[in-house]
Amino acid sequence: MNKSTLASAVLALSMGCGSAAVMPEQGNVIPENEAKANAVLVIDMQDSFLLSLNQDERAEEIPYQIEVLNAAQRNNVPIFVVEYAGMGPTVDELTGAISASDYNLVVKTENNAFNNTSLDALLKERGIHSLILMGVFASACVHATAEGALQNGYEIITSTDVIADFHSRLWGAHHTESAEWYAKYGTLFENHGQIVDYLDRQW
Repeated sequence: MNKSTLASAVLALSMGCGSAAVMPEQGNVIPENEAKANAVLVIDMQDSFLLSLNQDERAEEIPYQIEVLNAAQRNNVPIFVVEYAGMGPTVDELTGAISASDYNLVVKTENNAFNNTSLDALLKERGIHSLILMGVFASACVHATAEGALQNGYEIITSTDVIADFHSRLWGAHHTESAEWYAKYGTLFENHGQIVDYLDRQW
């Protein structure tokens, strides 16, 4: 990584997604008869943040995310693209895989995408109860947004191959702690294929 690339990565982390959220007291469980009301959140998949991601993991994760996005689109599941203000657009690989009419853009200024945005109102307008989370970073902005989701009454769903953490393909030192948190307070599938199957089974 050259000096300019490293400087960009440091700037991105200093502006957001650089600190873990606080664990909520308890999660939220959605009744089975409401399981169809899903939405997909793509969180902070912007180059400014992806510079801090192991590039082998990026090469694997984005195609996995695209598979989930394809499943969402064929099942008419709403997609929300969440971006951190001032950090550039979501990578073309992802936005190019989504029809422009099939996603909503939410711009945030804090780690938690529910703070000072229209996200909660947009989700409630659509009767959404369960959020499938994808993006970076598992121990920071995705975590903070997951907490915000729980606090606003949503179920959270993810897998370890559609969210990533700083530098390491295995979430580094945060892997065990993060994985246990998502499993405790939501549904943590073993892989993205199970998320695809879950979406396809809903209809």
